[in-house]
Amino acid sequence: MRKVGNSCQTLLAPVRLRKVLLQVGENEHYLSRSVLFRAGDESVGVYLVRSGEVCLEVPGVPQLTRAFSSGSVLGLPSTFSEKPYSLTAVSASECDVVHLSKEPFLKLMKAEPALCRQAMEILSREVTFIMSALRKRAETVSDHTFSSAAS
Repeated sequence: MRKVGNSCQTLLAPVRLRKVLLQVGENEHYLSRSVLFRAGDESVGVYLVRSGEVCLEVPGVPQLTRAFSSGSVLGLPSTFSEKPYSLTAVSASECDVVHLSKEPFLKLMKAEPALCRQAMEILSREVTFIMSALRKRAETVSDHTFSSAAS
């Protein structure tokens, strides 16, 4: 696992969402290099990073690994879609997280529309980040292809 740059901010939860997850979730402690969840695993809910850092890894694409720190919520896409995790979450350091299982999380989102909007805003930021990264990658590939063809 290679940490890339500073901690990513796209999955930071607003204060109210953090507070509620802290109240209703279960505390878990992970040693460095522990796996929270693997790509392909059935979703078991979301994780709020309380301390330390957790890296999200794209299987087979190590250059897309990003580190997330305190206040970040991991596992939202698969929990909302009820599909398997698409990324692998590995602790980059010793860390504490709060885990909220899928069913209680989804019930919370239905009962608290304001919290659901906050979670959707996190997903929106993540999609925007991914689309931007894909555009940059496509431009780089296109530039490289063009310069190779011109040679």
